[in-house]
Amino acid sequence: MSSHLTKNLRRALLGSGFQQELTHHRVFRLVVCDRKTEVRTYLSHGVREYGDSVLAEVARQTRLRRIELDAFVRCPMSHEAYVRLLRERGALHQE
Repeated sequence: MSSHLTKNLRRALLGSGFQQELTHHRVFRLVVCDRKTEVRTYLSHGVREYGDSVLAEVARQTRLRRIELDAFVRCPMSHEAYVRLLRERGALHQE
């Protein structure tokens, strides 16, 4: 399908309500109403660009279809729109 620069993927995640957790990995977790959710994904250190296989996994982890992830990276949806989409799909449960 396509590839995306890591910095663009990171920007889209942070702009849609994900927060980066301070661990030895680059973990991004969706936060809703100041509470962490089970929706999370990982980005590798030192990787400049992600191809189809890794992006497919990121899409699965963020509960998006692969084609939706491409649109998400190109034009990040608002936090509210993303949460609404996940709730409509029954894919969002808070911890």
